[in-house]
Amino acid sequence: MSTPLKVTRIGHACQLIEFSEIRVLTDPWFTQTAIYYPGEPIHLSVRELGRVDAVVVSHEHYDHCDLDALITGAFDLDTPLIGPGTVATIARGKGFRHVRAIEAWEATTVADLTVTAPPGQHGVHEVTFVSELPSAA
Repeated sequence: MSTPLKVTRIGHACQLIEFSEIRVLTDPWFTQTAIYYPGEPIHLSVRELGRVDAVVVSHEHYDHCDLDALITGAFDLDTPLIGPGTVATIARGKGFRHVRAIEAWEATTVADLTVTAPPGQHGVHEVTFVSELPSAA
């Protein structure tokens, strides 16, 4: 059995990934400035996202962890937010209520989706993400 997969590119590392009915936002970035513009428009606003079941954040850089834009855009702060300890601290401080700190090779589950955090290599504390649904027998 195959699971429908849809990926909507928002900009840079920010994607809305739909694993069947589970919707995951990666590395949120919705705020561009004159100082930091990567040369591509943001393709969706926070308000246009619709329901999001989880947010995964690889590291705390501005263009991967734009939590202020989520708050300003009336994002649901009860949505599980998954990231390394540095991101978890920031998210809790901004009012996110279901923060899951995971470090390299740890995993967590949202609905039926398992998110595992292989280590990242970027010069700051970072993880990457592998997301998987259980296979049907």
